[in-house]
Amino acid sequence: MNINNEIKTITSHYCGDLAEVELVLIPYYDFNGVLSQEQIWAEMIAPDKYLIKSIPVYATNIAFGDLLQVERLSDGLLYFDDLLKTSENSTIRIVFFNFVEENVNRILNGIQELGCEWVGFEGGSYYSINVDKNIQYSKIKSYLDQNSQIIDYAESCISDKHIKDLTPPIS
Repeated sequence: MNINNEIKTITSHYCGDLAEVELVLIPYYDFNGVLSQEQIWAEMIAPDKYLIKSIPVYATNIAFGDLLQVERLSDGLLYFDDLLKTSENSTIRIVFFNFVEENVNRILNGIQELGCEWVGFEGGSYYSINVDKNIQYSKIKSYLDQNSQIIDYAESCISDKHIKDLTPPIS
């Protein structure tokens, strides 16, 4: 429990036109079990419906492109209320055991070559990956597993489509 009763807030990265998006507060529990919140960039589809337009870094069970129901409270901020529709994209978080720039660049370039986008903190060891629904997840997972001496990863949001990618067909 946070002694100050303050909630830690993290803002995700967004590279598009800021005139088209707003921040939505998504609650999550951090690695120490402390209630925190991540600010996710999202585009308004309807007054209470927003489409995620940034890759979640810490919040789990949501991905780029998911449709959220939100509520605007008296403080003027948007708060997550419900997940209305999944995008079928997935979010993977990776951490490098040791920051070695050559290794970080090689792994992140490999992830991009496989068709994924990523976000992280410059000079940092923690990154979040968006796996588009049209990408074969088994290739991504295999790549991450092949680099297990350098990184660890967590599947913070795996779509049903990507789960099926990992399931061998029944003969």
